[in-house]
Amino acid sequence: MRFSERYGYKPVREIIKKESIDDALKNLLWSVLNDYVWKQVKHGNNYSYTKYSNISSLLNSYWINIFKLPNDTLPISISDAIKRIRSYFFHVNGTKFIA
Repeated sequence: MRFSERYGYKPVREIIKKESIDDALKNLLWSVLNDYVWKQVKHGNNYSYTKYSNISSLLNSYWINIFKLPNDTLPISISDAIKRIRSYFFHVNGTKFIA
């Protein structure tokens, strides 16, 4: 009997989940993104970002590369864009992201 079997250790490939992440990790990742990115941008309900700002580049990249949507559907309001990104981030059981 191997050492790892005696002590009940599992092989790494059984521990690491490649297809999904659990809710605790998802919440932690969103909190880090929220604290270090979204909260650093001043935004209100009607605040829009400038075309050449860093946040504009990030949101545009999300829209094109992750959501696979045309960038003319990107909301002008930062708050609206963040809400849509959050809904995508936390979608459950195949719930489709609505642009």
